[in-house]
Amino acid sequence: MPGHTLSVSHVDKAFRLECDYLQVLDDITLDIPAGSFVSIVGASGCGKSTLIRTIAGLEQPTSGSVTLNGRLITQPSLTVGMVFQEARLLPWLSVEKNIAFGISEKSMAKAVRKKKVQDLIALTGLNGFAKALPRQLSGGMQQRVAIARALINTPDVLLLDEPFGALDAFTRMTMQSELLKIWRAEKNTMVLVTHDIDEAIFLSTHIVILSERPGRVKEIIPVPLTGQRDRSSTEFLKLRKRVLSSFFGKDEDLLEYYL
Repeated sequence: MPGHTLSVSHVDKAFRLECDYLQVLDDITLDIPAGSFVSIVGASGCGKSTLIRTIAGLEQPTSGSVTLNGRLITQPSLTVGMVFQEARLLPWLSVEKNIAFGISEKSMAKAVRKKKVQDLIALTGLNGFAKALPRQLSGGMQQRVAIARALINTPDVLLLDEPFGALDAFTRMTMQSELLKIWRAEKNTMVLVTHDIDEAIFLSTHIVILSERPGRVKEIIPVPLTGQRDRSSTEFLKLRKRVLSSFFGKDEDLLEYYL
């Protein structure tokens, strides 16, 4: 993937367990170009979330490095936004105040801050809910707020750790379409962790497949789909079969079951 701005270089990660170590990531190297949408998929426990937390600076690699525009990432920063599976909103703040929460009053004039919040409310489809509290929102609406909050500081990279995992199937597909619109409008780099292969194909420019623990880069599959993505198209289904083949090899019974 040429022209990268986000680089993961030979990253290993092991966790201390009493008198032993658990190796979670093994020699992960990825070059992610600016403006791309990369999905990371793999079996449960393969280190997907550990990898994305390391990219965010929330975890430190045992060895190796993560850089953004040539600068080492060692801690969370405003240049890398993060959206978790749970919306993690402050329950006593309204939608607009949750979105504005990450902006320092000293870093931006009040009028500019207010306009930016309103622009993100419109971008994420939250018009009419600016004064609502989180408990008055559906799960999908709460995740819209979480995405808007992560975008408020205009990060170069937005990381998403299974943000739609807790949603029902119909809401999830709606949110996938909304996220695709946001990515195309904002033109920032997005990295998504997901268990959902169709979600990865629908959203991505590239799919990174990790092996079982310890996670290694097994394959990187480009997604050449453009324009309106049709989940029932021949091209989509061919990509689905290719991703599944990377998981199951030539096991025709398993392939037939999932296809």
